[in-house]
Amino acid sequence: ETINNDVNLSIDDSETIIQNLKDRKLYVGLIESPIIDPDLIYREWVEDELVVCSNVPIAKTLKTEELYNYRWICREESSHTRKVVSEVFGELGVTCSSFNVISEVSNTTAVLQNLKKSKKDTNSPVVTLISKHAVADEVSKNELFEARLRGYTMNRSFYIVYSKENKHNAYVEKVVDYVMSGNC
Repeated sequence: ETINNDVNLSIDDSETIIQNLKDRKLYVGLIESPIIDPDLIYREWVEDELVVCSNVPIAKTLKTEELYNYRWICREESSHTRKVVSEVFGELGVTCSSFNVISEVSNTTAVLQNLKKSKKDTNSPVVTLISKHAVADEVSKNELFEARLRGYTMNRSFYIVYSKENKHNAYVEKVVDYVMSGNC
């Protein structure tokens, strides 16, 4: 199945995507944080898990105190991912401000490229928290290595969002159905 239309892809934070939908600059958005607006329709799209990822092999299961032993690539403070991570770490008693942060970047692609290009050092690994979907190919090829926190899973949902004005728009319905079918 295909959409059979031109599709323009724009990557941005959830707030900007919501505003662009409201300003009619976009027909459909994929977001990680449901910023509730009564003029928009939200559909849960996919479950995601944030994993600790490194460019060198690390233990598959990590204790929270081990997180301080790594060099970190983090998302910028304004990102929803960073907020989710900070909340989870707060619940676990982990203080991100005590991490050895070597880089702060603005999006998942930048995180991934930074991690892949970082010096490989098994004594002081570089790590990040990233979507398991974003690193699935690299993990399957043993180019990157993922780990999870002992006794804790960092799950989140992604959503498809579009304007209620476009509820019966054939193009929007086709795009939403295509995305929901798992074809992308």
